[in-house]
Amino acid sequence: MVIGTRTLTVDVEGGQLPVAIRIFAPEFDGPLWNCRYEIDWPEGLWKSHVQGNDALHALHLAMQKIGTDLYLSRYHHERRMWWIKPWVGYGFPMPRGPATCSSATTRSSTGRDEKRPGIAPGPRSFATAVS
Repeated sequence: MVIGTRTLTVDVEGGQLPVAIRIFAPEFDGPLWNCRYEIDWPEGLWKSHVQGNDALHALHLAMQKIGTDLYLSRYHHERRMWWIKPWVGYGFPMPRGPATCSSATTRSSTGRDEKRPGIAPGPRSFATAVS
């Protein structure tokens, strides 16, 4: 069941085309939850999914993966895609970078544990993304 949609627009030769994004309800696939999504690019339909620890985790990861797919697209790099002008971005969250996902404690060259500035300790989150 589709639980959310968004339509972006891309400039192509000859005009503008919609890019429809559909997110489906997370489904339990013990012990994890799958969340499927689709991006209907001008070149064809892209289907993918992620797995999370519960339904909300899977949904959040799907939104992050959609954001990553959009920002890595050639339309983004060529600055030919938008959601709402003059809005900047597509309204999808991006995953945190590797420095913020790793442990807040690191072993220094002296062998002592040291806190790294700007990184708060907390639980780690791992996702399985399947394209």
